[in-house]
Amino acid sequence: MELHRVDPTKNCRRGYRLHETRTLFGETALIIEWGRLGQRFRSRSEVFPSDALRAQRSKELLARRRRHGYTPVP
Repeated sequence: MELHRVDPTKNCRRGYRLHETRTLFGETALIIEWGRLGQRFRSRSEVFPSDALRAQRSKELLARRRRHGYTPVP
């Protein structure tokens, strides 16, 4: 999922991405990327023992970003 926040009055052009993947050990990983649009994004990953925990964390992160004005990219 990819979200953007663009506000020209504040010179704000931000992006946020979430990717889900599996590790070599069968765990679920959530890769989080963020940064200015047009620049290289920073990233980090979080590993979860189950899909349910990963889905819950993903939902929390998306809700937080939407509260900060990010909107989904079609």
